[in-house]
Amino acid sequence: MTTQPKAISLRMRLFLVILPPLLLVLVLLGWWRFTAGQRTSDELFDQSLLSAALAISRDVAISEGDALSPSTRDIISDAGGGEVFYHVTDYAYPPRPETAAPQDKPYHYLAEYRGELMRVLRMQERHIIGTMTGEAVVTVWQRVRDRRAFARQLAQRSAAVIVCLMGVLSLLIWVGVQIGLRPLNGLQAAIEKRSPDDLGRIRRPVPKEVLGIVTTLNRRLLQMRHSIEEHQAFISDAAQHLRNPASALRHGGATMTQITVQDDGIGIPLDQAEAVFRRFSQLRNGEGTELGLAIVEQVLRRHHGEVTLAPCDRGTRFIFSLPPRAA
Repeated sequence: MTTQPKAISLRMRLFLVILPPLLLVLVLLGWWRFTAGQRTSDELFDQSLLSAALAISRDVAISEGDALSPSTRDIISDAGGGEVFYHVTDYAYPPRPETAAPQDKPYHYLAEYRGELMRVLRMQERHIIGTMTGEAVVTVWQRVRDRRAFARQLAQRSAAVIVCLMGVLSLLIWVGVQIGLRPLNGLQAAIEKRSPDDLGRIRRPVPKEVLGIVTTLNRRLLQMRHSIEEHQAFISDAAQHLRNPASALRHGGATMTQITVQDDGIGIPLDQAEAVFRRFSQLRNGEGTELGLAIVEQVLRRHHGEVTLAPCDRGTRFIFSLPPRAA
């Protein structure tokens, strides 16, 4: 015996259909937010390097090449939250670009400094210090890992928001599915409350998505009601026909336990005796519902009796056996 596989509930199926696409969208949104955070981090840090370079260049011109002002040192130390290195021409040796840097505008590039990858800004400006005029090249740089750490912090915050959003969306989807299935739950409760004899139409309003199912069910209920009514009418007619001959029988006392009925027709083979008492069983093509002998056998069983097919020379012979009290 094979067991029927358990079907997935409609509630779970809707949940699984709706939730995965939303999760995919959220994952893509998280990846986009991560890459956008990296770009934002680079832009912010590059802007801070440019601010530091402009401040250093200003101090070089004002102080005639001497020490930086406190405000400029604050700008350098607070730029982007990471340590900033700077260089003015002839003071140190900054990381050099792999290609020639343009002279007319600030230039950003990546280079190594003391074994670490740096983001470098090189800016060249013309200054007049006293009676001297010359080009001052200001170079500032910062560790790339400081930028990546800042980008990771942004990504972690975004991931936390996305995870919370996933949880809220899952809860909202589950609640929405529950609310959407309420009409079906109400239909189930209404059908369960009906009595076994109630074969009337289901008149409860339902969503149009399940209207076809309810319409088909109403059609089947109508067919069942008509079939039962026809069956009851047939049994009533058969009982009326059986009641009239049985009323003419006389009570024979405790010794009368059998009634024999025989006709002179074509007969029924004894090897098919069991088949003739089954409902809707036809041994030959003909008219009728083939319920008569089945009804007779059922009536006798209710009275603790039995009916058997007995052999005879011609026709068919039935023997009805009843206990004395039933007879």
